[in-house]
Amino acid sequence: MRPISSTSPTSHPTTKSPTKPKRNIIFLHPDLGIGGAERLILDSALALQSHGHTITIFTSHRDPDHCFDEARNGTLDVRVRGDTIFPATMFGG
Repeated sequence: MRPISSTSPTSHPTTKSPTKPKRNIIFLHPDLGIGGAERLILDSALALQSHGHTITIFTSHRDPDHCFDEARNGTLDVRVRGDTIFPATMFGG
């Protein structure tokens, strides 16, 4: 008779999952004011940044007196590019 093993036949040694590469992620948003869409953009950017990714947010407008703290205090890399991010029309329309 064979001795009973202390490990089940389906058990596997613990292996580390491969580390995922850190990414450079860009968000585009037309106006970083105070609103639900802006909060969602910032919360998503903060979550990704907390996982080690590099985040840059490009916007056409950000009023330092009317935006969330993370959009003005250096927590996130926010770059204002005037009115040039989004075209006035798309596809000739």
